[in-house]
Amino acid sequence: MIYKEYFERILEDFSKGKYRQEIEKAKQEFFAVSGIVHEDNPLHFERINLFLDWYIYERKLDDEDLSPAQLFYDKNSNSFSHDDEIFYKGLLASISSLFLVKTKLSTYIKVKDMFTRNVYKVNDKKFIDLVNKGDIFQGRLISIGEGVTFSSGFCFHDQDARAYIDSEIRKIKSLPRDYHQSFMMKLALMKVKSKEYDHVRIRDIYTEQPKVAF
Repeated sequence: MIYKEYFERILEDFSKGKYRQEIEKAKQEFFAVSGIVHEDNPLHFERINLFLDWYIYERKLDDEDLSPAQLFYDKNSNSFSHDDEIFYKGLLASISSLFLVKTKLSTYIKVKDMFTRNVYKVNDKKFIDLVNKGDIFQGRLISIGEGVTFSSGFCFHDQDARAYIDSEIRKIKSLPRDYHQSFMMKLALMKVKSKEYDHVRIRDIYTEQPKVAF
């Protein structure tokens, strides 16, 4: 079973019934800080995937105070097959971060976690085809057995934003993970603004004093 099918098991449980209103509330929270994108926006599909990733893995449910992924595991692990157990533990141990593509070959790429500086070898062919050396992106790294891949939620940033991203990471890399998540949300908003104001230089948007309206 591929990642998407495992992910959609969780999403199905936590987007219906009593969770229908909660996912709508979460959507409002997410887009309020990461930038609103409408259905006709080229970023819409990318941003929906990023939201679903955040909702399933990061946002704690109002009543249970656990993420949907953690609650799904706690409720269902007794009935998991051996393979299910390995896969869902891999999902819970996944790493959400900013990554830099250091090496790209035909059979694998190497990405560096920009917060921890750890380097990972990714051998997922679909992902290899998606990126180029030097790309900077928000993503969720998942290790299952010998395989390393990413979830479906991405936010790619222009390479001209590299200097600003590096400088901000230096300030917060040793702070708790919540600061990292908040910074990634801020960058996601900057990505929206860079498309909205495509006549403005990237370096004038990805800055502490942007030259566009936020």
